[in-house]
Amino acid sequence: RSVRASRLRGTMSNKGGNKREKFLESVRKQKLDTVRWSLGAGGQSPSVRDDDGYTSIMIAAAGNLHKVLRMLCDHTRKTREREQMDLKDGAGDGRTALMMAAAHGHQEACQELLDAGCNFRLKCDRGKTAAEYASKAGHDALAARINRGGESEEEDTDEEDDIDPDAPEGETATQRSKRKKKRAGGEGKTRRRRGRTRRAGSRTTRRKRGGGARRGCSEEGDANPGVGGGSEGDTG
Repeated sequence: RSVRASRLRGTMSNKGGNKREKFLESVRKQKLDTVRWSLGAGGQSPSVRDDDGYTSIMIAAAGNLHKVLRMLCDHTRKTREREQMDLKDGAGDGRTALMMAAAHGHQEACQELLDAGCNFRLKCDRGKTAAEYASKAGHDALAARINRGGESEEEDTDEEDDIDPDAPEGETATQRSKRKKKRAGGEGKTRRRRGRTRRAGSRTTRRKRGGGARRGCSEEGDANPGVGGGSEGDTG
């Protein structure tokens, strides 16, 4: 009986290991359907690590696999587990996924992580930030972008630095910029609707005034029937 129980536990363990390997392999090959299934029915997580201690997010970031990286980051947002993006590797350097992408100059992967709300100010066990990894590798533009939290140079950083009480917790600079642009667009639509309402009201007022003037003329004509063309009896 104990032998059968031991074999059963071994079989279940192998099944779990096979799911993990299948998930990590699908991440490496960007098989999005398999990754989606693994995150759902497969019971896998973006924090799952390979034998070297790298999470699935790290694997995607280091390889600039930005499509599957986006799916993994979206999953952390939906499950409210964004800290999975900021986990450190198990290789002894304490690097995050953003640091790995930055060291290789992977702009797309870095942008996906920044847009998803990763902590770009974290330091590795050697005291280096992701921006410093990018700068050391000669990717100065990417380093500057990371230090801005993913913003482009064209975006007005002074305005974005203002404290906004409506901002959700953990919002990045890029997300804040998009939210403000969306809100500005909504305010523009409201102003246009108000303008159309005012114009419609003005036309209604003019029509009422015009109708009143015509009624006044008609009443005046009734009070003075001889004006504008009398009868033959009147002239004779």
